[in-house]
Amino acid sequence: MLEIKLKLSVGCLGLLVGLGASPAAAQSTRTVQLVYARGAGAEQCPDADAIRSGVAARLGYEPFDKRAPTALSASVLRVGRRLEARIEMRDAAGNVQAERTLSSQHSDCSELASALELAISIAIDPMSASRPAPPSRAAAPPPSTPAPVPAPLAEPEPDRTQSPPVTPTSLQAGVGMIGTFGSAPGPALGVTLKVGARRRAVSLSVEGRADLPASKSLSMGEVSASLLVGSLVPCLHRGGLAVCGLITAGALRGGGEGLVNEQPVTAPFFALGLRGIAEIHLGGALFGSLHADLLAPLVQTTLRVSGQEVWTSPAVSGVIGIGVGAHFE
Repeated sequence: MLEIKLKLSVGCLGLLVGLGASPAAAQSTRTVQLVYARGAGAEQCPDADAIRSGVAARLGYEPFDKRAPTALSASVLRVGRRLEARIEMRDAAGNVQAERTLSSQHSDCSELASALELAISIAIDPMSASRPAPPSRAAAPPPSTPAPVPAPLAEPEPDRTQSPPVTPTSLQAGVGMIGTFGSAPGPALGVTLKVGARRRAVSLSVEGRADLPASKSLSMGEVSASLLVGSLVPCLHRGGLAVCGLITAGALRGGGEGLVNEQPVTAPFFALGLRGIAEIHLGGALFGSLHADLLAPLVQTTLRVSGQEVWTSPAVSGVIGIGVGAHFE
């Protein structure tokens, strides 16, 4: 969806009314200097020659003159995941007459360029909005009757086939805090750190997780356990929501306190799981996230004290976490 934000000064409004009252004079005398630039991430958008050609086709005459007292600057740049075009018109004294901002949420260069040409045409000649759109560049069938000779126009530029916009792959990194249930003898807290990449609706991350020890009291002391694991996290995104898979491997470390033998033990930990994520944009490249995991261990772990079973890992464990991260394009 294309969004347009307009801001017109009082002086510009009067100027546009005056131009609208005399369209013929506007077509013959209204010229401006054009300064056009494409910023980082917008290199695939139309260049200055294409914009000049499109505006001239809409107005029916060449409106650009380097000697004109009025200067019109236009730029296209990428802001986050959208493309944005900005227009500013200044008079001979350098006073701002008009400002406009247009954006394309779908990063569509052709859509944004068409809107930019229309906005520049209206800024130069307000009556251009009431004229029919310029004909398609495709060849038209020959007329059945002789057509009147048109007024001389600027020589049309050759057709330029625009390449489809390139969808960038963004890198992302984040940290978080988690609460775990079932992966140790008691509820535990932990931290996570992840890095990954995203392209369109698909992302792939590598995540590290470290849990604090969680303990269970016994009659002769207590036992504790904690996880140190890494996960591969492929995700599918839709809006601010995502569904992910989890492939997790690492180690479960068990220990005791107040026991006859407090020697710590370490066991391998492998699990598969699912994750649901809700993300909230915090401004700029930052985002917050809330996620919930379900993990099914592939290897069941049992802690024993003096040959007696004191804790066995359940078939499913859970994680709830919050975090903050950033996208880097």
